[in-house]
Amino acid sequence: MSCIKIIASKSGDITAEIISNGKNLRLHSAFDPVKEAFRAVSSFTSSKNRLIIIAGLGLGYHIKAIKEKYPDNAILIIEKNQEMIDLCHKHCYDNVKNIRIITNPDDAASALEKLEMASFKGTSVFFHRQSYGLDKDFYDTIITDMSRYLTSKISDLLTRFEFEQKWAENILLNTSQLADSFPASLLFDRFKGIPGIIVSAGPSLIMSIDSLKKCKNHALIVAVDTAYKVLLKHDIEPHIVMVLDAQKQSQLHFFGANPGKTVLIADIVSSPAVIRNFKNHKFISTTAKYYDDSDGKLKREATPFVDWLEKYIEPLGDIQSGGSVATSVFDFLLNSGCSSILLVGQDLAYTGRKIHSNGTHHNEKWISLINRFSGLENINQAIIRKRKIKYVDSIIKEEKIITDFVLDLYRSWFSDSAKKIKIPVYNATAIGANIPGTIITTLDEFFIDKKSNKSDSSEIIEAIIRQSQKFKIQKLKEAFCSTIKALEETAELLSNKSINADAVLDNMEKNDLDVVYRPFMKKTLTYLKRNTLTDLKQNQMLLDELSHVTKKVTVLFRQSLDRLN
Repeated sequence: MSCIKIIASKSGDITAEIISNGKNLRLHSAFDPVKEAFRAVSSFTSSKNRLIIIAGLGLGYHIKAIKEKYPDNAILIIEKNQEMIDLCHKHCYDNVKNIRIITNPDDAASALEKLEMASFKGTSVFFHRQSYGLDKDFYDTIITDMSRYLTSKISDLLTRFEFEQKWAENILLNTSQLADSFPASLLFDRFKGIPGIIVSAGPSLIMSIDSLKKCKNHALIVAVDTAYKVLLKHDIEPHIVMVLDAQKQSQLHFFGANPGKTVLIADIVSSPAVIRNFKNHKFISTTAKYYDDSDGKLKREATPFVDWLEKYIEPLGDIQSGGSVATSVFDFLLNSGCSSILLVGQDLAYTGRKIHSNGTHHNEKWISLINRFSGLENINQAIIRKRKIKYVDSIIKEEKIITDFVLDLYRSWFSDSAKKIKIPVYNATAIGANIPGTIITTLDEFFIDKKSNKSDSSEIIEAIIRQSQKFKIQKLKEAFCSTIKALEETAELLSNKSINADAVLDNMEKNDLDVVYRPFMKKTLTYLKRNTLTDLKQNQMLLDELSHVTKKVTVLFRQSLDRLN
């Protein structure tokens, strides 16, 4: 139990003293807290576009000094003691005016969500020594969580740089498949009371095959694309296979596969060849992120271009993702109303120094490279050596297992998610990394008392298909026609050698083209945010990019309209 006393310093400014366990700790100088703060901040360095995280509030004198030293930097404060926050607001509000204060780990993500990543250049941390010393673990935990979240945001930004244009292209090309597909949202809330199984392609998957066969009629089995052919080779038809990958090589996970009753859930950005060539029923989804903004309102961040598309067709069905198809399946099972989630083949580790299960496309490709000088083990080992590896706890007690930093990020995602949701998450992977927050079990143990609870997920899916309509695309065709006309007008504007880029951008916004162009211009717009150019050079760069994108997008819209007709 602690309390805080506000007392006057020798300089006349107030200071604070915290009384804890019979001891008095002064949070600021008893002589001159302002001068003390500026002296402490004088050795602290940051730079433009860096986020400054301040561990410890006190009465905010150090915060005011940092604001004066770095007026253009975003600042976040971490403070555990609500009484301290109230006293600071009461007595020294100007020191912390308009600055977000984080009081628990759950606040970190929402506080960072609005950060402009295009111009973000890292973080600097200032420790208010007296406050930090009161509970180092609290501050270190939140700083670590924030660092992990920012790493994820940066990774997301880099992914968008690399793939956003590809996503937009695929979305346009995949519109031709909508008339033959269902919205994934039709599957939501239809599997209540049924356990959901995520089947991933970790090295241990092959050890779970016999158990998966036994529980087919007692669960909803959803395979990630890489695990799909492994299951088919062992006469297991998962109820659903999910694909997220925009790249052409994702076709290789489906080549030669006869889906039988398995249906496909494909993200709208997925490789068009996968959706086009799948021979059974298809459901189309989209990746979207939901978060609370600084006002506490729920915000939706959709894949670029999807907002435009959904003006003219039914909502696709939002599935949140942690960056891998397995994390998307996890959210799908939540949306589906499943009573629990079981992870199978989710090794998140190089079990047996392998990368994927036997039977995956990756494994087949590497087998073809085997010769008398290089076996499969050597091929796996050569790939592992190129990665930044680490050792983590295995699901087998008191053992460690080898993983890498990317797989460990996914392990953290599953761990955090398992702790936050209301249904239990079981790690039924045969061998792999331990995932805190999940319950370690086996499929046989989990279903031993549930064999009488038959739940035919195939019948549920078939009923949904019988009773539902596929996408209606007439309004979309009309939108494509009007968009092509607006693109032609833009091309005509750009042919005027004296046109200013701002005039073109204003015209695009008027014609609802800004959202169409944005994925194709992200790199250029980000470059302009991060670099200072003359107005003339910036104008020319924008005009050149607008001309290039206009030609490209016009061709894509015309091709897509031809396929729709």
